[in-house]
Amino acid sequence: MVALGHGQIAWRLAAIHVTYLAADGADKADLRDPDTGDPLPSRRIYGHPIGAVAPLGPPALLSDARMGPLLVGEGLESTWAVAQMLMEQHGPMRVAAVLSLANFQGGWLRDRDGCFDPHAPISDPASPPWLLPDPGDVIVAIDADMAPVRIFARGPMRRRTETMLDAGGRAALCASLARQAWRRVGARSVRVVRPRMGADFNDQIREKA
Repeated sequence: MVALGHGQIAWRLAAIHVTYLAADGADKADLRDPDTGDPLPSRRIYGHPIGAVAPLGPPALLSDARMGPLLVGEGLESTWAVAQMLMEQHGPMRVAAVLSLANFQGGWLRDRDGCFDPHAPISDPASPPWLLPDPGDVIVAIDADMAPVRIFARGPMRRRTETMLDAGGRAALCASLARQAWRRVGARSVRVVRPRMGADFNDQIREKA
């Protein structure tokens, strides 16, 4: 399965997102290194994905707020799954898969020791996610199955403390950063949706099938 990632300069091709499928098309392919037998990723991005987006529709329509809310997700399959669910309930919308977490949430500010408050992160305007100016109403679709990561925060007495951010914490961080970034470019409203914890939208739509 192939998707084209477009940059915003005249919507030129910037990257190609490839998902390798099993022979029957029912699931992702089980790829192995021919020399070591180690598993290989079933998804790859070729080109320059930073700042690129895969529109699930004509690229030029993403900028037209008259076409309905702008739905933004990270992964291709997950974004398509949540789009199907939401369009059944709310009608037409513009849909964009931004292909990476950096394009989805952008960066955030840290202090000189690399610490930040995960409960009140501050979006970094110098490291924005993929954005459109004056986007109208925006729906941000966040997966809830991200792997835990180690972060540095301030503990008692403002000491630098290493802690784990679990899937719920990562989803909350992502939601806050994305909401701040879209409001900064003039979004009329920003709504955050996510599936049950431990799943993405593709999992959820399969469970309902």
